[in-house]
Amino acid sequence: MMDWKQAFELGTAIVTSLGGGSAIVFGLSSHLGKLWADRALEKEKHKYAEILQNAKSELDKTTNRYQVQLDALGHIHKLRTTEEFSHLAQLWKHMAILQDAFIPAAGLGLMMVPADPESREKFKAALRQDYEVALAEARKFFLEEKLFIPKEIADCAKLTLAEPIKEKNFYDMRAAHHEHGVRILYTQDLPGFVERFNQGMDELEALMREHIEGTKLALSAGEV
Repeated sequence: MMDWKQAFELGTAIVTSLGGGSAIVFGLSSHLGKLWADRALEKEKHKYAEILQNAKSELDKTTNRYQVQLDALGHIHKLRTTEEFSHLAQLWKHMAILQDAFIPAAGLGLMMVPADPESREKFKAALRQDYEVALAEARKFFLEEKLFIPKEIADCAKLTLAEPIKEKNFYDMRAAHHEHGVRILYTQDLPGFVERFNQGMDELEALMREHIEGTKLALSAGEV
């Protein structure tokens, strides 16, 4: 049998033949260290992957929530814009009808009228009636809907409407007055009312076109 001394010498010889004890210990510790490091790294990667996934999930929820809110606001804006266009269209319709009725009722410029004096008076009275109905309807629409019309356009429409309103007041007070001098005052003032009304209509049209085109451009940019 091999004694203790022989066994020790044999072990030493084996270690020496394999490159030394220190090399074996270093190699083993290096391998274990790498194994532990890989396991720790994998654990950290898994941990941060979960954190990233949770963060992405929360971001998606927040994004979806805001998108729903934006879609709702966009829908409301579209409805408001459509309603605003409708009010502007109705305002222009009333004002244009009033303009068409105002000019003939004023009796300024060339106009075809019946030759018979009685028929002519009836014709003029009908023109006057059409004009006053158009004025009443335009004024009623403006007073009821002006809060839903852009302020700059509403202010212009108000000033423009003021001219036929003043004309009607002057007509009621002066046109059929028994004193010739008072009737002359109405005749003198009438061209100014018509001229300022037509100027107001030109300005109103320009403002409305500018507003409508600007709103359309804004909507197109928002859709892009």
